[in-house]
Amino acid sequence: MSPRPFRSGALALATSAALAACGFAPSGETPATVDGGVDDDGDVTVTLRDDTLADFTVAGTASPDLVIEPWGALAPAAFHAGGLVAHGVNTQRFTDPSTATWAGVTAGTPAGTGLYTRPFTGDPIGVGLDSGDTWTLWAEGEVYLDAGTTVFLVDADDAAFLEIAVPGEDFARVANATQGLDDGEFVAGEAGWYPIRLAVVEGVASTRFDVQLYINGSLTPEPLAGPRLRSRVGSLRGAFLSGWDNSLFQGTPERTLTTGSLVDADFGNSTPLSLGMTAADYWSLRWATQFYVTTAGMYRLRVESDDGHRLYVDDALISDALVGGPADRSVDIELAGGWTDLVLDVNENTGNARARLRVVSSPEPGLDGALPASRLRPLEPRGERLETKGDGIDRGIPDNDPAGVETKVEINGLPGATVDSVDVMVALNHSRIADLQIRLVHPSGDEVLLRTNSTDGGNGNRSLRFNVATFDDTPAAGAWGLRVTDTAQGNSGTLLDFQVAVHMANGPDQVARTASFTSLVRDLGAGVIAIDTVHLGARIPAGTTIQVRLRSCDAPELCATTAWSPAITDGGTPAMAPARYIQYQLELTSDGSRAPELDSFALDYRIPAP
Repeated sequence: MSPRPFRSGALALATSAALAACGFAPSGETPATVDGGVDDDGDVTVTLRDDTLADFTVAGTASPDLVIEPWGALAPAAFHAGGLVAHGVNTQRFTDPSTATWAGVTAGTPAGTGLYTRPFTGDPIGVGLDSGDTWTLWAEGEVYLDAGTTVFLVDADDAAFLEIAVPGEDFARVANATQGLDDGEFVAGEAGWYPIRLAVVEGVASTRFDVQLYINGSLTPEPLAGPRLRSRVGSLRGAFLSGWDNSLFQGTPERTLTTGSLVDADFGNSTPLSLGMTAADYWSLRWATQFYVTTAGMYRLRVESDDGHRLYVDDALISDALVGGPADRSVDIELAGGWTDLVLDVNENTGNARARLRVVSSPEPGLDGALPASRLRPLEPRGERLETKGDGIDRGIPDNDPAGVETKVEINGLPGATVDSVDVMVALNHSRIADLQIRLVHPSGDEVLLRTNSTDGGNGNRSLRFNVATFDDTPAAGAWGLRVTDTAQGNSGTLLDFQVAVHMANGPDQVARTASFTSLVRDLGAGVIAIDTVHLGARIPAGTTIQVRLRSCDAPELCATTAWSPAITDGGTPAMAPARYIQYQLELTSDGSRAPELDSFALDYRIPAP
């Protein structure tokens, strides 16, 4: 029998239940080595093997940037960039923030789960609140702080509190606000990500919650908002669902977490009310998630939508039927093992609304139909992040004026995000549309001509849509402008609306770049003759690594002061003296998107034949 840490009956039952709930096989391969076997010298080979959830969840083994999947695999932790995971409940769980506790606020089952991405007024959407008054919202994740002192100014109606922690230490209360402002400071010893949590309550009447950051004495604040926020996906399952109150993904969406299968939704002639839509027609939705692929190979996906849709898989747009009414398409795509990015956009104009995404065929037995929630984790892809802004103020287009009229909107982006493509929508009214030139202006000042003054005549109201690739791979954040110029005498008009949707790639990592796992000191028994071979049951995509270091000692307390061996990989033999006690350390690296995953660690060693 392989040496293993002690497991209580309760932990063993929890492990069995977790594995059964997954309903699919983990990644990686089972090591070929088994216990037993006698060599030419009469020595017996024994294998120490860790390969279950219980093996890897012994207290004191995991690092902060490591996640242990429910099926017992180790991988770098995954992060959703741009928000904090938020929950809501339709009761008021505190009135005085100075005496409120996090445990008291979060006790019980929330009404819903969503994202906190920015300050808000009015009831927050997407977290299951339906009472109008007397509710509580809480959110947690991490905030990026510059080294030095940050002052947090909290403004709340009715009440709120905010807490920050140094990684690995307890949270400290920074501010308590009741019917107005409170401020507090936090000193960051170095720039980086710090755990943050906050809670807001509403009694009756108006609602307001705003947090502004004053960094290192700056007199210009910035909001506690998307670019500085992230949250660990952890055990969350499902997809983030974003909703726009128009059919062209215009403006700032509301978000929630949906825990059902992806996607089999029939809205009929109604609306997803939980995302702030105001009517049954003219809205749009985006599901963003990752799907766990256990078997690499060719998959056929079928998308049905009423009205249009776009489907992205691993950053590639594989089905684009956003314009033109109901669509039913099947696409074939080669998928690698592990977590695969999926984004499905659906829009609704008039009539019934439906969205359906199914697996038609795959190399995986039993996978047929809608993607099960147990195989999904809510994580927005690095290669297809969308931010939309607009300006609906009417602006006169001067007659025969080369300066024209210009409007700008601010795209916040995420740190390091670059342009992948840009969708532009322009609405105008003009008595001679053939006279007009339209340009899109990048935040750098560079511009591209979208429309010349020699096409598309007529007059009156006109809505124009453009897709622009000119600025691909340039920084996404900044003020994007639109300039409309009338090039002939005698006609005038109005710019009615400008909407820009910036599709972004790169930006913050989806998964930690490094993670480690250090085992407990293990007793191999007396008489160990040799430490032989390391076997890793793992999936290691290109650009990622898994390395192992070991150390041996003659007494458990001596291992802590013993040097680790040089790093070795699968099939390697550590350069170390044999001893009764041994400890191993796994080092996992990712490229920020793709991550390695280890299902099993095994070590062959030899003892004398009995």
